[in-house]
Amino acid sequence: MASSSGITEALIVNVSSFVMNTMNETNDVSAKMLTPSSPPLIKKIHDMLITTLLLAVMFAMGCSITFEEVMSHLKKPIGVITGMISQFFLLPFSAFCLVTFLKIDALHAAGLLILASSPGGVTSNIFTFFCDGDISLR
Repeated sequence: MASSSGITEALIVNVSSFVMNTMNETNDVSAKMLTPSSPPLIKKIHDMLITTLLLAVMFAMGCSITFEEVMSHLKKPIGVITGMISQFFLLPFSAFCLVTFLKIDALHAAGLLILASSPGGVTSNIFTFFCDGDISLR
């Protein structure tokens, strides 16, 4: 019966020779599958279309804000101050409390804190516009 160290050495030699042969063969299908490829054309078109549409929506909503609306918020800034306190203090603090109480692991906790600290996106502006809300406050 062969010793366990001899079997281990033979196994290491066989595995390493297999890996070296796979790396050296350029016509091997598995080696081709490991090389990264460029994204498909439909993905590039999708990304460009989404970016263009978001830019158009945000520009159109910005065009609906008048100078008088902005000045009225600068004269009575309670809405702006409430929004800033909620966005930059209350929301990150509530995310921190969730992370602490639920004992979420470090990577997920970091992601949750980053998302909670980031300002809102396009959809909040669209819903505000549809509900005849004050877009200049948003």
